[in-house]
Amino acid sequence: MAIEYTLTINAVRVHNLGELQNVVKEVDCNLKGTDTGCSFELPICVKVGDPAPDNFVDFASLTPAEVEAWVWAQEDQLAPYQAHIAYVVAKEVEKAALEQKPLPWAPAPEAPSAPADVAA
Repeated sequence: MAIEYTLTINAVRVHNLGELQNVVKEVDCNLKGTDTGCSFELPICVKVGDPAPDNFVDFASLTPAEVEAWVWAQEDQLAPYQAHIAYVVAKEVEKAALEQKPLPWAPAPEAPSAPADVAA
């Protein structure tokens, strides 16, 4: 199965660029990879480029989908994080396929004792 990545946007950092106010420059988010019921998540910060003045979206009008699209467009920044997440998830998938057994030399777990009768 292929790993599936999802983003959760946590915060943005802005600056003023000429006449444009509150231009998003950095996005703090969590990038999560999931495969075969196993997942791993990293907090990351992605830098986004300056917008074209005719495509500028006012800060008050931003939607999560727009900010996510800006983050996904930064493939060169995401690639190392995705590679690390894929590595960890693959290890977790491998580990989930194995059965953990108690060590043969470990003492047997104690059986729970019955509660003592309390005299009234």
